[in-house]
Amino acid sequence: MLMREEEIFITVLLSLFSGVAMFAIAIGCSIFGFWRIMKGNRKRRLLRFEDLEARIALMPLMQAEHDRNVRLKETLCLFQVGEIMYHSDRWRTPLNEELFNLRPSKELADKKLGFHYYV
Repeated sequence: MLMREEEIFITVLLSLFSGVAMFAIAIGCSIFGFWRIMKGNRKRRLLRFEDLEARIALMPLMQAEHDRNVRLKETLCLFQVGEIMYHSDRWRTPLNEELFNLRPSKELADKKLGFHYYV
């Protein structure tokens, strides 16, 4: 036979893991998980915004570098501005990445994959 203290300990232990307690633990874990996801989403959004700002800030430098290369090639008479460089009269449709480079990545994904509704 179990002693009286052991019976009380087992009863208290079983009452701690009742259905209500397990439900409360599950709700607490869910709230903690959603909080962590929300925190990560905020951080990812901030990093994406900083990346976009850096890209926009570097655009004048990239344009100046391109203009410098054009001027250099022009002075070396390698080609004339407006001349077709690849000896082709065929129109090439620009890539989505070329057109949507400074746009949010969601718009690029929508253009690439098509717009979908998820129900």
